[in-house]
Amino acid sequence: MLTPETYEYSLNRYIVQYPNSDEFEYIIGNLYILRREKSGIQGLSDYRIQEIYLEKHNDTPPEDYDIITEWGKEYKKDKLSRIERKIKFYQIRLDRLNNRDIEKYGKEKQVQNLNWSGDQLQLSELLKALLEARMFVGHPDKEVFQKVFELFNVEYSDSIKRDRISTIRGRLHDMTPFLNILQSKLEQFIKGKDADRLNK
Repeated sequence: MLTPETYEYSLNRYIVQYPNSDEFEYIIGNLYILRREKSGIQGLSDYRIQEIYLEKHNDTPPEDYDIITEWGKEYKKDKLSRIERKIKFYQIRLDRLNNRDIEKYGKEKQVQNLNWSGDQLQLSELLKALLEARMFVGHPDKEVFQKVFELFNVEYSDSIKRDRISTIRGRLHDMTPFLNILQSKLEQFIKGKDADRLNK
């Protein structure tokens, strides 16, 4: 079980083993491992569930294999619940660490807001694509929209978000105009680098 005491003990052991590391790297590393573990549990096949059941029951098969199915559901539910609690614990520590850095170093350490030169619809299209690709695991859409809009000094409200998403979903022909622009610009950059290398 992960507690503040076991966390501090494990963190201290990690710092001793890796003197050039810090608490931030320790948390990020553990979150990465936990999220991979979560993905693995979610993707367990019926065959693997059967293997795990037999391993835990001294290779004794049940009278009815439906028992394994129900046991597998509970097994995955319990495992995922434990992982989620750990992820939440580490995420809280990470948030505290980030807030502590901001308080410690003041305005010089704070991330300055960036100015978005596009419009709300373009930013919404970009964010929705990232969310659908699961680039912000563990954060609901509303939270991502609020934080990114704030970072870019763009006005946000729930009604604005709903309206922009509705506009995107209603597209019939040119479905991703802003993403197409980004792709085109990146391809121009890549081709430009290739041309530079050929000219050398």
